[in-house]
Amino acid sequence: MESDGSTNDFDVENYISENYAIDNMHYTTDTWENEDTGRTEYIVSIHPDSEELGQEIDGIFKNGSHLDDERTRTLFEIAEEILIDLPQINNKIHIESVIWKADEEVEFPILLIQDYQQSTIE
Repeated sequence: MESDGSTNDFDVENYISENYAIDNMHYTTDTWENEDTGRTEYIVSIHPDSEELGQEIDGIFKNGSHLDDERTRTLFEIAEEILIDLPQINNKIHIESVIWKADEEVEFPILLIQDYQQSTIE
């Protein structure tokens, strides 16, 4: 189901929340227009619904045991699905990256996946 309509017709944050729901977590997005490609670029942030969960997940990343935890493995899997799927659904958007951000004040969120080569753009 590819759309060639404008991104104004397509609410990315709502779509992700409905189709890529993760228990006790929510999404936000930051956008900008890419003049070279004509697409709207998105950074998708995944946030915990509670401070306790954020601290717990951050601890897993800090300990380097993220591959041993089902929740952090899910974060990586969902991030990849979002990065690949969304540009196929609406060809006017590009997911630049998906990050884990336990706290709005964190200066350096955890990068889950990034399309730095813009490989999802045909």
